[in-house]
Amino acid sequence: MRFDPTPVFDSPQNGRAWGALNLDSTDLLLHPSGRLVSINDVLSKIEVLKIPAAPMADSEAKVKLRAEVHAGQGSRPGLLLGPAAAAISPEGVILVLEGENNRIQAFDLGANAVQFFPKQASPYFLFLDATDDPDTIYLDLAVEYTGYLYVLSSNQNPSSPRFNVYRLDVYHPGQNDTKPISTTFNVNAAKLAVDFWRRVYTLNYEILRLPGGAIPAVAEPSVSMWEPSTA
Repeated sequence: MRFDPTPVFDSPQNGRAWGALNLDSTDLLLHPSGRLVSINDVLSKIEVLKIPAAPMADSEAKVKLRAEVHAGQGSRPGLLLGPAAAAISPEGVILVLEGENNRIQAFDLGANAVQFFPKQASPYFLFLDATDDPDTIYLDLAVEYTGYLYVLSSNQNPSSPRFNVYRLDVYHPGQNDTKPISTTFNVNAAKLAVDFWRRVYTLNYEILRLPGGAIPAVAEPSVSMWEPSTA
C-alpha cells in the first residue's frame, strides 16, 4: 500500500472553506491544538478559529465556522494596545507583542491573561524597557523551544540619532528584570523565525547587489541566518 503524505486542498474556485475570520489578520498562527490564532492591530483583537473535520460551502462557513473574537483595547491583563506580532510557546501559550503598551503579554486559547512571567512585577507581562521609546517600531516576535523570546524592532524617526537602527533583543520568561539577555544591532529585517538550535532566520530589507556592486532594476528579497547569544 502506497502512502502519499502530500495534502490535498480545495481550489478557491470550489467554493468551500474551513472557517472565516471576522477581521483582517496582522499575524496568523497555528496553535498546537490545531486551532488558528489571529491578531488584529487596528482593534487590538484576538481571534481563535477551530478547524472542522471537513470544509463547508463558503456561504455556510461564514455563518457556522466563524472565529471567536476576544480582547480589545486597554492596558490591564487581557486587553491589548497596538499588537504588532504574536508567537506561540511550546506549551501553547499565545504571546502578543504590544507596540503601544511596550510589552509582551501571555494568553491562553480563551484569550485569558496567563501568568507566564513569574519573576516580573506583573506575571502577565514582560515590559520592554530597553526599547521604551515613542520612535520604536516593533516588527516581529519569535519564541524557541526552551522559551527564549526574540524581539525585532527598529527606529523610524528621521530626526532621531537612532534612525534606521534595527535591533534584535533576546529575553526569557523566567528572568527577574526587564533587560535583554543580549542585543544584536543592524539586523535589518522585516520578519524572523528561530529554529531548534536557536539559529535566527530573517527576511531582510537589504537590497542584494549584482556582481561588481551594481543595484538591480528590481529589488530581490534576501534571507540571512544569525546566531545571537543567549548568555
